[in-house]
This record gives sequence, structure tokens and C-alpha cells, in this order.
Amino acid sequence: MTASSQGGGLYTALLIILSTVVVGSVADDDEVYNHDMTLIGENRWDGIGMEKTHCIDTPDSLDMCKDIGYSQMRLPNLLDHSSLPEVIQQFSSWRHLIGRKCSPHTRLFLCSLFTPVCLDRKIFPCRSLCNLVKDSCEDIMRQWGYPWPAMLKCDKFPSQNDLCIDSQHIDAEDNICQPCKEPDTFEGLVDSFCRAGAVFRVTVDSVNAENGYLRVNFMRKKRAYKRGSLVKKQIRKLAGYIPVTNKCDCAKNNASLIAPKKRLLVMGRMEQDKFLLFFVSPYQRKSEGFRAATKMWKKDNPCKSWAIPDVYNRDKTEKKEKNKTDKKRNRNDKKNRKKKKRRRKKKGSKKRNKDRKKSKKGNEVSPPSQ
Repeated sequence: MTASSQGGGLYTALLIILSTVVVGSVADDDEVYNHDMTLIGENRWDGIGMEKTHCIDTPDSLDMCKDIGYSQMRLPNLLDHSSLPEVIQQFSSWRHLIGRKCSPHTRLFLCSLFTPVCLDRKIFPCRSLCNLVKDSCEDIMRQWGYPWPAMLKCDKFPSQNDLCIDSQHIDAEDNICQPCKEPDTFEGLVDSFCRAGAVFRVTVDSVNAENGYLRVNFMRKKRAYKRGSLVKKQIRKLAGYIPVTNKCDCAKNNASLIAPKKRLLVMGRMEQDKFLLFFVSPYQRKSEGFRAATKMWKKDNPCKSWAIPDVYNRDKTEKKEKNKTDKKRNRNDKKNRKKKKRRRKKKGSKKRNKDRKKSKKGNEVSPPSQ
């Protein structure tokens, strides 16, 4: 779904919410907020029944949350971030997950929390919206080394019977094979690269059906970004295989993409004697995401340096603690070296004095006896 269609759907939903709030046809506050909001940043409402807030224009630095149906956000937001710099800093940790496109609803869900619509009461995302995003993205986060965070626990959010932001309708992409649906954003490219056994830039030579697979024959010349266990001889003769099912007929539905003389970026794994493709995309040399990703792939151990979403600021904290420990160790080492030097100097001085005294004694000649 395009950003504009998503934005239009959300805008309609917000108009309905706003009219409901104004007319007063919804249940009272106790019914609407019958779940424990304190767990996700809700403070108790003050004496006039409304929390003190202010509205600001959504800044360009939060561009992922612009054009979603409203232009102003509420501060403090629904995660209790009270200042714009704090919102920007905390939201930056989630950009990779949005860019990974593990769910078409990720942007709406996160933006409804970080940059909520500015109405006279807080409008949380629905529990069903949270579950949609969690079901699609939790495995990706685990691969990155993070569990689904407690602050986004779905049962803390209101049910669809309450006033909340629900998922928007997504047009189904019928018969599009999974390898052709993998996101070609920077985050999607790097994540797929790290999961792949081998990655190549190829030119399609021919396409044919073979025993339940679409066989994509490549021209001999290939650009290898990641070879895996493949040797030169295997790479020269390499062909890609995509399983063909009733729901995924690549030859029919992706004829314009997988066609002779088309340049593709392909990623896959060797299974038995077949190179099974799980990522197929046009090679977009002018795309900013492609350029950034291919540049990163050329580094040593690119997957180790891949910036995992800093959901808990874990990396920063560990780095800070490590730096403090290293500095302390260096200071102690320096002190110990100075102490040893002083001790050696003192010991050497004592020894020299002792030797001097012995030498003086030996040089003294007793007077001759008469």
C-alpha cells in the first residue's frame, strides 16, 4: 500500500474519532480507559479531567511519521517522552524496523505512540494493530538479538471496542512470489544479506520451468557480494531456483522482472544442488538505499557492524561502561608503573649509598703501630 493511501485511510479514521469525541457519543472516560494505562505512560488526569499537553508540527527529523493523516503531534507523547529531542532520539532506535518492512502496519503503530495525533484526549493504537505488527516483526527482532519490548506489550493497549487507532486496509498482493516481495530498503537489503548464503548481481539469460521450480539461468559474468561456500566453477554455472505454487507463478506474474537481459540482485542459499532464491530485486544502482547497502557489504564483517535497533540503549550503555572501565584500568596501570619506578629508584639509591659506604671503609688505612 502506498503512503498516500495509508494516510487517507488514517485521516478518515481520525475524523470519525474526532467527531465522536466532540459529540460525546462514546462511553465515559472510565469505560474508554478501563485498562491500566499507567503501564504505557498514561498519567492520571488532573482535576479538570484532562492532562496538560501541547501540540507541535511534526518535524522533518521525524519524516517517517509525516503524511499519515495529520500534521501535528502531541507532547508528551504516549510513551511519556516530554520533549521533542527525546522523541527524536528514542524514535531513531526504531527506524531500522520500519525500514525492514516486516509489516505494512509498523509505521502506523509506532507513529501513533511516538507522534500521536493531537486531540483533547489520548488515542492509543488498538490491541489488534499491536498484535499484527508483533506477529510479523517479532522474529526479525529476535534475529537482531532483541525480544519484543515490555513497553509494547499488546495486552496493555485498548481493544477495538474502545476508542483507538485500528489497522488500515491493505490491498492484497496476489500471486507475487515471496522472493519478489522482500523489501529493497537499506535495512531490508542488509538484513537479507546477513541471512543469505550467497549474494550476486546477475544478468538474466533465460527462464524455464523445471520440476516445480522456476529456473532462472544467469549469464556467466556475475558480481559476487558474498560467495559463501561456492567456488569459481560453481559460480560460473550457477542458476537460481524459485518454487512455483498455485499462489506463486513467477513466470506469469513476474515476467517483466525476471526476463532475459534484466539485471537483478539475487540472494539465496544452497540446498542440495540448487541455489534457492529468497530475494530477487531489480538492480537499482541509482537508489540511495542500494548504494549505501552495497558499500557496507564491501567492509570486513559487515553483519557484525550492522547497526541493530538500539531498543534498550544496550550497546551505548555497554560501550560507555567499557570505556569507563578501560580508563580506570589505564589510570591504575599508570599509577602502578609510577610506584614501581619510585620503588626501583629508591632501592637503587639505597644500594648505591651502601656501596659507597663499603668503599669508603675499605679505603681507610689504619695508622702503623710503633
